[in-house]
Amino acid sequence: PIRSGEELDMNPIDAERLGLATGSRAEVSSRRATIEMTIRVQPDLPVGLCFTTYHFADTTDVNQLTIEAWDVKSGTAEFKATAINVRAKEDVHA
Repeated sequence: PIRSGEELDMNPIDAERLGLATGSRAEVSSRRATIEMTIRVQPDLPVGLCFTTYHFADTTDVNQLTIEAWDVKSGTAEFKATAINVRAKEDVHA
């Protein structure tokens, strides 16, 4: 497959500022929830913007992070834009 499982894609400048690299684990939080995700550094993403898919809820349910907003015209949930905070997952074995 092209992609399997959820990863949080992030610009390398943001990743370095947060002490993250491809394969790092991070806590990703919104107003609604906090989940743990694996980071994937993607240089084509603008600084300040992260991306993930929401197709693998069996491994990581990113929809927990989404806001409770609806598009007025279509009536569909707004799953594609959510403010998040990202921080490196603390190593519990340190």
